Amino acid sequence: GRPVAAMAGKLPRGESADVRVTASEAVFLSIWSGARSRDVAFMTGDVKVEGDYARWLDELVPLFAVTPWSEAWAVAAG
Repeated sequence: GRPVAAMAGKLPRGESADVRVTASEAVFLSIWSGARSRDVAFMTGDVKVEGDYARWLDELVPLFAVTPWSEAWAVAAG
């Protein structure tokens, strides 16, 4: 499969994504700080997933759970 990459903002010209996840910064911070469930955020419409939802669950969510990402999210969430 394609390598996992995460970025904020627009993709470079000519690039495509298997999955696109959209949410406000506050929602993302609350999910990755552990204050909010990603599933509840998705079901309430605060997180929108377009494309390969399984890739979001299986590859991108775990990516942000590992150090140093989890530490960075916790610090950013305050």
